[in-house]
Amino acid sequence: MATSKSELRLDGKVALITGASRGIGAAIALGLASTGANIIVNHASSAEQANSLVTDIQEMGVEAVAIKADVSRVEEKPYFRAIQWNRSGGTKTNMFHENAWKYIPGGTKDTPPEVIEAETRKLTPLDHCGLPEDISNVVRFLVHPQAGWINGQMVTISGGATV
Repeated sequence: MATSKSELRLDGKVALITGASRGIGAAIALGLASTGANIIVNHASSAEQANSLVTDIQEMGVEAVAIKADVSRVEEKPYFRAIQWNRSGGTKTNMFHENAWKYIPGGTKDTPPEVIEAETRKLTPLDHCGLPEDISNVVRFLVHPQAGWINGQMVTISGGATV
């Protein structure tokens, strides 16, 4: 049976997304907000981008707040900040997506984007270099109750590169 977009609503749920100020994290935040979820945008240093994203999300008609926390420091873990926010009048956090990453020398940050895209296209039979929205679409489904039977799985989002 086909599932309509209206059935994949997350109205009133709250999602905490680390590393949400840009890229994949921002796409996930916008994707979940488009389903009616309220969003906690975590950032470590990109306050301007995080606040801009919060404004964009609020314009979609849902609640959003930015929380600054460095996930590499346990005392700053954003879920602890989210709990504090919840206790101060916010609502219960229903979803948590850890998207933040620590820079590793020699990683993607050192490789020009056009090189990454060219290498990815070589590996992908769909001739498509994945976009942040491609990841967001999968996350949007997996956090929904209709995906509740999917547990403890590693979902590879590769455009067929690992087939």
